[in-house]
Amino acid sequence: MQLEKLKISNFRQFEGDNVLEFGYGQQNVTLIKGTNGAGKTGIFRAIMFALYGDHYLEQDTTREDIHLVNSKLLNSTGLPMTATVTLYFRHNDVSYLIKRSLTEFKSDNKTSVATEGAEFGKFLADKQQYQKITDNIDQVRVEVNNILPQNIRKFFFFDAEKLDLLSGLQNGGSVAKSIKTGVFDLLQLSNLETASKVFNQAARDQSKELSNQLGDQQFKELEDKIETTNNDLSRLREEKSQIIDEIETAKKEEELIKQQIAQNRDDRAQAEILKNKEETLSSERYALNEVINEAIGRIDDTAIDVVLGSVDKAGIKVENIQNQRSDKFAKAILTESLNNKVCALCGNDLSAHPENEEHIQVLLKKFQVSEISGVLNIVSNSLMSANSSSQGIQAAVTRNYQSIVNHEDKINKLEHEIEQIGSQITMSQNELKNITNKEQHTLPNVQSNISTMTEKIGVKKDQITKLENKLQELEAQQEQVQIKDNNLKVKRDAVARLKRIGKEIDQIIDTYSTYSKEQLEKQMKVIFNQIITAEDRSLISDIKISNNFELSVIGKNGMSILNDISMGQSQMLSLAFITALATVASKGRNNVDFPLFMDTPFGRLDVENRTNLIKNIPNMTSQWVLLVTDTELTEGTELPVFKQENRVGKVYSLNKMDDGTTKIVPEEI
Repeated sequence: MQLEKLKISNFRQFEGDNVLEFGYGQQNVTLIKGTNGAGKTGIFRAIMFALYGDHYLEQDTTREDIHLVNSKLLNSTGLPMTATVTLYFRHNDVSYLIKRSLTEFKSDNKTSVATEGAEFGKFLADKQQYQKITDNIDQVRVEVNNILPQNIRKFFFFDAEKLDLLSGLQNGGSVAKSIKTGVFDLLQLSNLETASKVFNQAARDQSKELSNQLGDQQFKELEDKIETTNNDLSRLREEKSQIIDEIETAKKEEELIKQQIAQNRDDRAQAEILKNKEETLSSERYALNEVINEAIGRIDDTAIDVVLGSVDKAGIKVENIQNQRSDKFAKAILTESLNNKVCALCGNDLSAHPENEEHIQVLLKKFQVSEISGVLNIVSNSLMSANSSSQGIQAAVTRNYQSIVNHEDKINKLEHEIEQIGSQITMSQNELKNITNKEQHTLPNVQSNISTMTEKIGVKKDQITKLENKLQELEAQQEQVQIKDNNLKVKRDAVARLKRIGKEIDQIIDTYSTYSKEQLEKQMKVIFNQIITAEDRSLISDIKISNNFELSVIGKNGMSILNDISMGQSQMLSLAFITALATVASKGRNNVDFPLFMDTPFGRLDVENRTNLIKNIPNMTSQWVLLVTDTELTEGTELPVFKQENRVGKVYSLNKMDDGTTKIVPEEI
């Protein structure tokens, strides 16, 4: 498909007639430049409206009413107005025209659609004669889809800034299935699958009809068994295919978890060290608290230290008083000695020594203060005890103090180490906990599911093999049934041929699908290496495409890095996939017979990527149409490369007028 010309009349910003012609051949690049709001997306919308009748684009952020007729004309005239878009294009050496129109009117400040029309036709004899093929909207849709199926247009007409192809190619699900369907359509695998279904169904229908016409009970019973076996085979193959899809998804989840674990291994190791340090810190703080509590318990005892200086002096004074006094002994001792006739101090028998008894009686008479000696003795003994206790307390307090200092030193060191380790960990505690949970629980569950599903695949394969063998036996038995009617013999031969053709097509599908996947992978690697930067080439070691046409990008560490690449890298990968897909679909031609129509192509890309695209894309596709802003087409970067490569065939500027409308003005590069 090659775009030739676009005519726009009263469509969106474009009042009156506006014309765009597209570059082709050696100058197959078309540049359409304009500031934001000038109408670049309006051009894109006009193309999509012409091809598929779309009012909305995939990049539209809301589904609010979008009106295609020029609003200035609607508001100023008060009459119904019609917008028309005519697209001229060439496909398989035939020139076509597709024209769509939309009439809107305004009533009570509300814009409504009155009518919508479409026409599809082709030119004959070097465009000298035009032949209308249909003006039925539904039939026009069919004709266009035969040339560029609607479900693969996203590969060739897209807003580069919002290109989200890789997420679908990676994550599976409905998006991946939609992309896979588009890939199959583009590679014409869908046509082969349809052919297989048609031939196999025709074989079953003809075989059933043959059974009814033949009227042979044995043949009919065999036919019923064959039909049941075919249904069971279809069911098992579908179940097997579904399990394979589930395994692919599970393997991607497994790979992603392993990648997350590998990427965060250092953080998790540091987190384990941090955990041990924090536990040690907690123990040290507990020990410090115990020492402090022990020291606090000695506060009352250590109060003795406050008066120790006075204790020594008091002891001396008490001793002097005791020495100066005649009643060095307590009155109770003297009285006890006289009563017991035995000296309480030395044990002498006073009865045997009356002179000693008389001496004690003299002392008792001279006793001046009855209790002073006892009190002095108590004080003296207490002072001695206090002094001894003080020495023990001082030693214990010294030990407590040293222990507190040691614990504080350890705590300060641990806190510093914990702070340093914490600063090196980039993940939050919740993230670390989540990764650990994935490693300990999610990953084993996923791997267990993969193992279980793989076993199921083996069981399904065995069941399918047994049914295929059974089917061959049933068909062989059916062929042994004698048919005398020559016409029915011919029909049975026809049934056999239909079955054989169906099986051969299935084999072709398997072979071609595998070949296409391998070629797509190979071409994508080649193209990607041509358009990415040298730095990106050093980061990416391989690109893999699964049997489900899902994409994996392998880094130098052998792990998938698709989740970690930048938006610009993602865009380059998407472009590599698209151009590789189109190259494979072109079946070996030097370039791809599809246009590459890109809105905002360079917004996410650095200078080197932009340069690489400008140099390489024109060689990979039949046409390259770019809707660019002034920041994407500068005198210092892009324009010199475009001029040097000399591949630009057409340049247009979208000039925004004072009244809000836009004029398409041709320019030179």
